[in-house]
Amino acid sequence: MEKLNKNQLTNLFKKGTNELNNGDPLKAIECYKKILFIKKNNEVVLNNLSYAYFIIGDYINSEKSILKAIDINKNNPNFYYNLGNLYKRVSRLDVAIKNYDMAISLEPNNHNYYYNKGYVLLKQKKYHLAWQFFEKRIFTKKYENKLSNLIKNYLVSSIDFSKEKKIAIVAEQGLGDQILFSSMYKNLLDLKVNVKFINDIRLREIFERSFDNSESINNKNYSRINDLVAEKYKFLFSGSLGQYFRKNINDFDGDPFLIPNKDKIHKYRGILSKHKFKKFVGISWKSSNIESGNKSLLLNDLKPLLANKNIGFVNLQYGNNSELKSFNNDNNNAIIEIEEIDLFNQIDDVISLIHCLDAVVTTPTVNIDLAGSIGKKCIVISPFDCEIFTCSKLNEGKSEWYKNQKTFIVNDDLDFILKEITRLL
Repeated sequence: MEKLNKNQLTNLFKKGTNELNNGDPLKAIECYKKILFIKKNNEVVLNNLSYAYFIIGDYINSEKSILKAIDINKNNPNFYYNLGNLYKRVSRLDVAIKNYDMAISLEPNNHNYYYNKGYVLLKQKKYHLAWQFFEKRIFTKKYENKLSNLIKNYLVSSIDFSKEKKIAIVAEQGLGDQILFSSMYKNLLDLKVNVKFINDIRLREIFERSFDNSESINNKNYSRINDLVAEKYKFLFSGSLGQYFRKNINDFDGDPFLIPNKDKIHKYRGILSKHKFKKFVGISWKSSNIESGNKSLLLNDLKPLLANKNIGFVNLQYGNNSELKSFNNDNNNAIIEIEEIDLFNQIDDVISLIHCLDAVVTTPTVNIDLAGSIGKKCIVISPFDCEIFTCSKLNEGKSEWYKNQKTFIVNDDLDFILKEITRLL
């Protein structure tokens, strides 16, 4: 390779960073490798290269690169943080904690370090320790938005429920987490406080029905939220309830807590009755959220499972379903599509439909929470031991949050797993 001058190296680094930011880590890797061929001890390039490998799931080379960066500079907290994230991804949880602790020791005011340590502690089921670190999430950039700005002067991370009688619970980000943490709402209502729930508008009907007709406010209804501010409500994020109601694993019962709509149940039972199957199983296979890694499978990967002629598989996969249409064209409409339902927007309908099914089979998607919240049997196929704290190797794929859930981690044994799921169904 020809030797590059300083300006050329700078331009190559900018190009690599742009490629990384624009979603092309492979091109970024090419750029970073060219720089390291000439300047092999460039710690910043090694750190970026590690992240690019992390994005594509090459965890071996990601680890090698970040360890080289740490060898060059042992005082950069971000390197240890990135290494902690890598070990979290591959479920080396104790080592992840050690690296987060190292990052914290070097930069004690960085909330991301504490938050991610808390997440790992949740995955380790160390609830008595986890919540104090997890609480730091509300101070990260992830939580910087218009709603947070409106309530920031009234937002608390802890509260005395015996003294504060006007409380607004703000749902977490992501529909799945909003449902998951709402499993603690009944515990809160038992304390007889005046509580309002602020959440995604798609959950309004089912939340008001399930939680004693408590007011459920659209998280984009800023006028109503300003009213609560004026009325001197205290605001608490829903995940923060864990420090009061989920202090250890014995505090979980995993029981259902949301109530489906009876009329909609009747509607979807009628639709399903037109299909003559002994059982009906919901199916979804891809996630649009890649922040926690690639949690999706190809529909063709599930073909051995879908070949079961005694089961009617019902589509629960929202979004652009060109893959589904192609699969159904090639496989005699193996998956039932219900045209009457909008799987993204009509969550009350989706929960009612799931209630009518015998089980749900899904990769890590919101359907885990939709099924779990109503006590429906849910089998999860995870392409890797991903960053989902509700299950881990420690509890053999079971979840204390949802007692009817079972998770299988795919390690080049998908065919065996599909046979085992067929047996369970």
